Amino acid sequence: MFAGSMALNLCGFLFQMTASRALGVGAYGVFYSLAALVMIAGLPGALASPIIVRAVAELRARDERHVSVLERDVARAVGAASFIYIAFGIALAPLIARFLHVPVWTISLAGVLAAAGLWSGAFRAIAQGMQAFGVFSLSSAVEGAAKVLALAMMMLLGFGVFGGLCGLLAGTLCGLAVVLWFLGRHSGGSEHRCTYDWQNIRSSTLGAGALMLATTVVGSVDVLVVKHFFDAHEAGLYAAAALGGKTVLFASAFLPTVLLPSVTHGHTKGERTRDLLWYAIAAFLAVAAVGMLVLSVWGKLFIHILVGSSYDGSIALLLPYAAAMLIFSLTSILAYYGIGKGRVAFAAPLSAGVVLTVGVMIFFHPSTAAVVDVLLAGNAATCVAVGWSILAQATSRPSALRKRIAVIGPLPWTDAIPGGPSYDTAAYAQRFCELGFTVEVWTKKPVPISACSSPPCPTFGVKHVWNRGPLSWLSIALYALRERPAAIHFQHAAFVLGDGALGEISSMLLCIALRAMRIPCAVTCNDVPRRAQVTREYVRLHRFGLPAPLVLIGLRSLFRTFGCCARWVIAHESAVAETLVADYGVPRRKILMLPHRPGSVHVHSSISPRLRNGISEETRVLLHFGFASPYKGIEVLLDAMEAFANANLNIVLLLGAGPHPKRAGAPEYEAYYSSLMLHADALPNVRNLGFLPDDRVEELLKCADLGVFPYFECQGTSGPVNECISQGVPVIVSKPISRVIPCFEAGVFEPTPQALAATSVRFFSDSGFARRIRTECAARRSSYAWSNEHDSRVRVAYRAMMTADSRDLGPAGATA
Repeated sequence: MFAGSMALNLCGFLFQMTASRALGVGAYGVFYSLAALVMIAGLPGALASPIIVRAVAELRARDERHVSVLERDVARAVGAASFIYIAFGIALAPLIARFLHVPVWTISLAGVLAAAGLWSGAFRAIAQGMQAFGVFSLSSAVEGAAKVLALAMMMLLGFGVFGGLCGLLAGTLCGLAVVLWFLGRHSGGSEHRCTYDWQNIRSSTLGAGALMLATTVVGSVDVLVVKHFFDAHEAGLYAAAALGGKTVLFASAFLPTVLLPSVTHGHTKGERTRDLLWYAIAAFLAVAAVGMLVLSVWGKLFIHILVGSSYDGSIALLLPYAAAMLIFSLTSILAYYGIGKGRVAFAAPLSAGVVLTVGVMIFFHPSTAAVVDVLLAGNAATCVAVGWSILAQATSRPSALRKRIAVIGPLPWTDAIPGGPSYDTAAYAQRFCELGFTVEVWTKKPVPISACSSPPCPTFGVKHVWNRGPLSWLSIALYALRERPAAIHFQHAAFVLGDGALGEISSMLLCIALRAMRIPCAVTCNDVPRRAQVTREYVRLHRFGLPAPLVLIGLRSLFRTFGCCARWVIAHESAVAETLVADYGVPRRKILMLPHRPGSVHVHSSISPRLRNGISEETRVLLHFGFASPYKGIEVLLDAMEAFANANLNIVLLLGAGPHPKRAGAPEYEAYYSSLMLHADALPNVRNLGFLPDDRVEELLKCADLGVFPYFECQGTSGPVNECISQGVPVIVSKPISRVIPCFEAGVFEPTPQALAATSVRFFSDSGFARRIRTECAARRSSYAWSNEHDSRVRVAYRAMMTADSRDLGPAGATA
């Protein structure tokens, strides 16, 4: 970027040197005034440029396919604006020509030149936003070389001011051609709908507008003021000083060009960007030191080389003008950083500084030296105000990433739901805190503190908001209406808000209420049965008490509500994601794939758990835990243990099968659970532990050699299976589980007592077989760790939820 920027600047100096020598002082003053007029006319394009850069950088960070859609939209807008430019250039030519004391035809040609500059600036901004800095630099270099060659040719033909304007036009068109060639090769067609974040665009427009106004003042308005109030000779000398003093500005112009897309891209992905600002300031200081040294030592020689000895009267203005440009360059760096971060409060002090500087310039201009002094003082005051404003905005309010997320779900209280959702609630909250969000867990109202099995993680706050039951959703909705969190993460499970169908209905009503209140939410779906699974046998196994068609209607209503009302539907298994899309119509763009758990929240138990539980080191220990449900095949496991007892095998089962909260109290379920417990108590090699509190689960995991899960049905990810693997305990699973979690191959069995027994015995007797099972489980465990990609995906997704309005967003890092 530095090379390309310097090539453009060098060619610009060559252009000005050629023009100043070929035109003479008077004509050069006319030409330079017209060039300044073109810069002013290009202010809307300059205003749009950083907005386009930021939009492209954000789209590229989320889904690069949308960039080509933005290109088409930009082309349509620029085409309409170009027609307006040319028309106004013709209509207003007499009035503007009279003010600047220039020929009328030059104003019309300046309108054409401004229209071409609008095309070039817009499409170069697209390349800049894509961080194609090589193409950006090549375009700049080609533009500079083309305008020098075109000017030389026109001057040789004696075209005067007309030749100078045609040289500028030729360079602009050549630079545009390079960018269009690049975009044509690298931006394929896309039919994706591109939804723009108009809130961000409005804030960017505010900041960019103030910055472009300031750029116009330091680059053009002062020249026009001098041209209007002083004679042609004085205006020519001032133009030469302005040209020489801007060398330091041009030399550091590459810094904001690189800084804006880099900061925007990093900020969109949730990465730290402050270091980018320090690098830019360090590079600016180096450029400033070299530039001022050169101008202070060889200023006269530089003016002679640049415009000739006839402009010696401008040497006294050179250093103060260069200092003013350096200060403005620092202001631009700070402002572009603020735009990239979405901190645009600097627009007010920047605009105020511009207005005051222009006002003082107009009413106080005893000499051209006084005009430079006003410019220097105004730029210095404005720079301080802009820096203070950006710092104050950063410290006075939380950034987008620090906005509050409310995580709705149970926590590990003794009367809450252990395992699965409760662990996930605490783990997600902790991970969000580690990613830089402010997090609050909204959980059910607590039992007395003495009954607390394990306290919540201290890194996030806990609010006890609802009681499980028919009005749980209303309690949460009213609390959300009062607190207005920036986003809500809902850990869905049917038994979180209520039992049976009541929990499902409460979840639906909650999502509908949040959508009506325009509070964005994400819903985690762990258990999602396939439509083909919902049969009469499935209903019998799960004891739903309703006909299968009604159960299917309820499930379709539930997941369709999630798909319509939630901003993201989070899945941990690809099979679950495909079921949500194919069977329940959840839009694929809303699926956000994440690892099963973002870490673990556990308590520490005894140093020697086997000794504490009276288990010898020689005993082979199987473990099964979770709520007792008919579909989990616990009867199969008990039959296999009976066979082990008859064969006098030293294998013990630790059975933690508590009553299921969705079914407890139902006569049919009570009969099933009682018979299960009687069977377990009758077996000498089974330790029937009943309901397991959280700390007991971890202690028994440290005792176990192998987890065993003979499920007849699997409709999502299994909390106990994942808990075993996360603690390093290998597992063997039934075929229904392996169909949903395809990473299991070696330790898979039919859910029958014979197959389960054979697989268990083989694990303990065949070291190669056991090693394959441990390898599969270790690979599964490694997938639980959130990579940088997962962290970035979550930052992008949740920041999009926090900053966008109620419309659906594109796939900001979502993948299914």
